[in-house]
Amino acid sequence: MYDISIQQLIYFITVAEFSNFSQAADHMYIAQPVLSKQISKLEKSLGVKLFNRVYHGVVLTDAGSHLYNACLPIIDELCKNIKNIQTTWGNNKKILSVYCLNTFQTEPFLMQNILRFKNEFPHYTFSFNIIEINDIRKAFADKTCDVCIAPEFMFDGIAHIYKKIIKKLPVYINIARNHPLLKKHKSLTLFDCKDETFCMMEPDEEGSIANQMVLKLCQYSGFLPNKIQYTKNLSSRETAVLLGAVSIGSGFYNSDKILQIPIISHVAGSDMTIAWSSDNKSEELMDFIGLFVEHSTLKIPPHNLQMAIFSGRQGRFPRPDRAILNGHIFVYDPVGRSPAPSVII
Repeated sequence: MYDISIQQLIYFITVAEFSNFSQAADHMYIAQPVLSKQISKLEKSLGVKLFNRVYHGVVLTDAGSHLYNACLPIIDELCKNIKNIQTTWGNNKKILSVYCLNTFQTEPFLMQNILRFKNEFPHYTFSFNIIEINDIRKAFADKTCDVCIAPEFMFDGIAHIYKKIIKKLPVYINIARNHPLLKKHKSLTLFDCKDETFCMMEPDEEGSIANQMVLKLCQYSGFLPNKIQYTKNLSSRETAVLLGAVSIGSGFYNSDKILQIPIISHVAGSDMTIAWSSDNKSEELMDFIGLFVEHSTLKIPPHNLQMAIFSGRQGRFPRPDRAILNGHIFVYDPVGRSPAPSVII
């Protein structure tokens, strides 16, 4: 028997299509040394050289061209049939449970991709649930949540999950459109709000982290709030803002009577992040994550990623049908980064 895996052949085909190890590795969300090592193993098993290095890339050798032409239709047909078998006769189908923090439910990027997933994968069944901040940990602990979308800091300390930032979000001053400050100041700044009541989360575990960032932003602006109103949930925070308080955060309110004024482009920990259970390797979950990764505007270099190996989709693979085989997905985790606080949502 040959010591050759299907995964190695997929790696080989991808390098051949990109003619560049670095680009192929980025496309599959794996580190280049991992890819190079697997290609070397494949060459050693076959006893032939598959690529010649040229300026800015590689080209197939004669043996490599023959292998590519021979393997390409086989791999495509194999993956197509595996997918058809799973779709038609699979008995492990389940409802994919998707949770979203309530302050993100109206965010266009999120809803566009939820609809895109529904259209691209009509054979999957999933539920879309709105969740409060304090319920995220419990949802993962109870295994009622397969995947959750919320600010990055809310997943700190939760065991047995992977996470990836999918969109950087600005930080806003949230203020009622009829607030007197908007008539007084043509261009409202955070310092202009120093005498106002600041709406913050209740100081529990999640709230304390968010509130610390609000206080830091205020301190950088030259003041600390004199009046603070604590709220339990999105509805009460929205009501407080409509009644005259101001809040700071990267979330989105349902009311068109609330104006969001961006004050800073990005605060570490507040970005929209997708997190999922580490022991769930279902195809529907991998396709869901892969779709969000594919349409993310972030381009994170491989050396800033921590690898997690799954059975499922490989992110932006040139031929998505192949992605049902064992592959790799990377989790955003810059080297040396400690859990960062975020702003109030």
